[in-house]
Amino acid sequence: MSVATDKAQVRRAFSRAIADDATAVIGERLAERLVCIDINPQWAADIGGDGKALQKHYPTAQVIALDFALPVLHHASGYRVLADAEFLPLQSASLDMLWSNLCFEWADIKQTLKEAARTLKPETGLLIFSTLGPDTLREARAAFAKTEPDAPLRMHTFMDMHDIGDLLVQTGFSEPMLEMEQLTLTYAAAEDALREVHNWGAGCALQTRRRGLTGRRQWQAAMTEYEKLFADEAGRVPATYEIVYAIAWRTAPKETVINFA
Repeated sequence: MSVATDKAQVRRAFSRAIADDATAVIGERLAERLVCIDINPQWAADIGGDGKALQKHYPTAQVIALDFALPVLHHASGYRVLADAEFLPLQSASLDMLWSNLCFEWADIKQTLKEAARTLKPETGLLIFSTLGPDTLREARAAFAKTEPDAPLRMHTFMDMHDIGDLLVQTGFSEPMLEMEQLTLTYAAAEDALREVHNWGAGCALQTRRRGLTGRRQWQAAMTEYEKLFADEAGRVPATYEIVYAIAWRTAPKETVINFA
C-alpha cells in the first residue's frame, strides 16, 4: 500500500541533503543492471537525480534530470527540469528510458508509476528504478521501539517488493523483474548511522509522523539501546537498507475492437 507523504517535508529534506555512501553504492548497483539491457535511448529521464549515471552509460542520449528540490539540479547533467515525479511536464510517449535511484518511496508510488507509463514509449520504453523496502533501518526501528512508545511515527514506511510488482502491472508495465538485496553499512556509533540518514534527506516524511523533536534523554536512550542490541565486538554498529531493484517495459496500449455487426 502506498503511504501518504508530506511533500513540503520531502522538499525541505532533499534541498539540504548531501552526498552519502549509501545512495552512491545503491546507484552503482542499479547502473550495473544496465549492462544486460539491449537499449540505446535517444531520450532518457532521471527522476530525483542529476542524470550523470544515464549520461555515462548513454553518451549520445538526450538526458533530462527532473527533481522538485532545486539544489539537486544545480549539479545535474543535460536538461534540468524542476518537477514533481507525480506530475511530469513531459509529453506522452516521449521517453525511451526512465531511471530513478531512491526517489519513488518519497512520492505516491502508484501515481508516479502512472506518469512513468504515460511518458514512456509503448512497447519499447524502459523503466528502471531502485527503492527502499520495509526492512530498511530495522536496527533503528528496534531501538526506538524499546525506548519510545510511539516509535512507528518516527520512522518512514516502505513498500514490499511484491506489492511494487503488482503496481507495475496495474499501471501499464509488462515483464517486471524485481530483485531485493540487503545492504549493511557499519558505523563507529549509532548516532553516526542516523546522521547519514539525515544528511541523505531520508528522514520520516509521513503525513502521520510525530511532530516535534525527540528529547535529548529519550534520544540518548535510543542510541544506547541501538548499540546494546547491535554493536559488534569492535563496537561498530550496522545500519541495514533493504533495496528493491525494478525493471519493466511499457506495455503496448490495448486495442479496442468495436463490432458494428
